[in-house]
Amino acid sequence: MEIWKSIKKFDNEYEISNKGRIRSKHGVIKKSNGINYTRVQKVLKPGISKDGYYKGSVCVKKKMTPYVVHRLVAQAFCKGYKKGLEVNHIDGNKLNNNANNLEWVTRSENIKHAVRIGLLPVTRGSQRTQATIDEAQVRQIKRLMAQGVQRKIICEQVGCSVHVYKDIQRGKSWRHV
Repeated sequence: MEIWKSIKKFDNEYEISNKGRIRSKHGVIKKSNGINYTRVQKVLKPGISKDGYYKGSVCVKKKMTPYVVHRLVAQAFCKGYKKGLEVNHIDGNKLNNNANNLEWVTRSENIKHAVRIGLLPVTRGSQRTQATIDEAQVRQIKRLMAQGVQRKIICEQVGCSVHVYKDIQRGKSWRHV
């Protein structure tokens, strides 16, 4: 059964359903030229963003206000919202905005979920875009560390920053090498 709730963010002029549909409410609207017109209730057709989510915009107080559907559904129907949380699509389908497919999660939980279900590839070492060194350089750093060579000399010889050296030393990065 489809359940509709008013969207407070849009001055209760629009409603969102637990199935991810948005509709305007029936009512009288005063235009900027002073003429009143009757708005009929209708379901809106959102577009798809470059990120693959349903999105659109509505007119509230004579201003176009953008929205993403999954976030409106989660705000209306999913418990557990706190500032800074993201909406996760449990089945991994960005276009499935059914309320029972959405949940509030942290950024970290959202990324871990995407990796777990295969939406994000696991990148390690030099496959990562932030990598400043490669596996051969890491092996060289670890070999020189084991020989007791000073940090400054290792960094100069290998061509890495002290920050990278410390992360390797602490086991914070490049553990797989």
